[in-house]
Amino acid sequence: MGEELIEFFMELLRSIPFKELAVGVLGAIIGGRFTLKGARESHALEFAREKVRSLEGAKRALVLIQIEITAAWDVFYSEYGEEILAEEEGTPNLSILPLSDSNFVVYESLLGELSSIDSDVSGMIVRIYSRARGLVENIKLNNQEAEQCCKIASEYVQSIDKDLLSIAGSRADESVRAEHYSMKALEHAEIINMGNTSQAVRDLAREVNVSLDLLKPAIEKAISHLDEQILLVRDRSKIG
Repeated sequence: MGEELIEFFMELLRSIPFKELAVGVLGAIIGGRFTLKGARESHALEFAREKVRSLEGAKRALVLIQIEITAAWDVFYSEYGEEILAEEEGTPNLSILPLSDSNFVVYESLLGELSSIDSDVSGMIVRIYSRARGLVENIKLNNQEAEQCCKIASEYVQSIDKDLLSIAGSRADESVRAEHYSMKALEHAEIINMGNTSQAVRDLAREVNVSLDLLKPAIEKAISHLDEQILLVRDRSKIG
C-alpha cells in the first residue's frame, strides 16, 4: 500500500510541468521567508513597545515618589520639624503631631517599578524611605510620651486649682495655671527621659533632610536618562 502511494505521488509530480512546479516551490519558499520576516518584525516591535512601557513606568514612579517624599517632608517641617530642630539638643518636645497609618502609599505601591531604575538611585530611595519610616515611628513615640506628660500636668493643675486661685486671684489664675502646667509636664518628661525620644526625632529628621537634598538631583538626572532611553528605543523601532 505504501509503495503504491509513493508511486501515485511520483506520477502526479511528473504530470505537473516543470515550470509550474518550480514557480510553486519558489513561491512557497518566498512566502515562507516573508511570513518569518513579518513575524520577527512584529515580535521586535512588541518587544520595543514593552520596553518603552517599562521605561515610562519607571519614570512615572520616580516623579510620584519625588512628589510624595517632598510633600511629606514639607508638611513635617512646617507643622513640627522647624520647632523641634530649633530646640536645644536633648530637650523634650511636648508638641503632638497627628500621623496617619498610611504615610507612604505611593512608594509602597510602586516598589515593583524600582527594578527598572538605576540601582544607585533606587538604593537612595529605599534608604530615605527607611529613615522616614524610622522618623514616623519616633514621632509616634514622642506623641505618646507628650500625651502622658500633658495628662500628668493637667491632673496636677486640677488637684491644686483651689490653692492657685487663692494665691493668684481670679485675674491671674490662667497664667499661673499655665506656669504650673508647663513645670509639671517638663518634670515628668525628665522622669521618663523624654529628651532622648525627642532627640532621636531630631537626629532622624536631619538625616532625612540631608538625604532628600541628595536624592532630588539624582532623581532628576535619572528621569532625564530615562527620557533619552525612551527616545532611543522609539527611534530605533520606529514606534510612535
